[in-house]
Amino acid sequence: MDIEERRLHRRTRRDALRRNSWLLGTLLVAGIAAYGLIIARDTDAPGSRAELLGTALERSADARVAVAGFINRTRGYPSDNAAAGLPEPGAFADEDIVTITVDEGLIVIRLTSGQSLTLIPDVVEKGAIRWACDAPGVLPRDLPSDCRMAGSAE
Repeated sequence: MDIEERRLHRRTRRDALRRNSWLLGTLLVAGIAAYGLIIARDTDAPGSRAELLGTALERSADARVAVAGFINRTRGYPSDNAAAGLPEPGAFADEDIVTITVDEGLIVIRLTSGQSLTLIPDVVEKGAIRWACDAPGVLPRDLPSDCRMAGSAE
């Protein structure tokens, strides 16, 4: 191989390497963008699991206040909706919620999607209640941020 052939060979290899690097970079950026869209669709889209659970958490505000009040007054847990001073479980029904039921202090929210969300009271100090959440089949990172450790009710 003479010098000109070597130079041509190097340039060809270098150009091929640049093209391949550009292609790999483009595929990497496209993959990251697609992953971001999938995550956004699963967590932010109307009707998504996170949105439904967030709606359930918002709709449970009256029940959380009633249960927290019962706990602060009696130092015990209400056995059912009536003991907590709440209407029957089906009275909370709307397009997303089937029932909100108090069961020995737990608040169980059944959704029209078939999912459920359970709010678990924890007395932390001087009557403050912290609410932990459980949703079977849902990873903690997929729960609404307020549900990972919802705020206290007095």
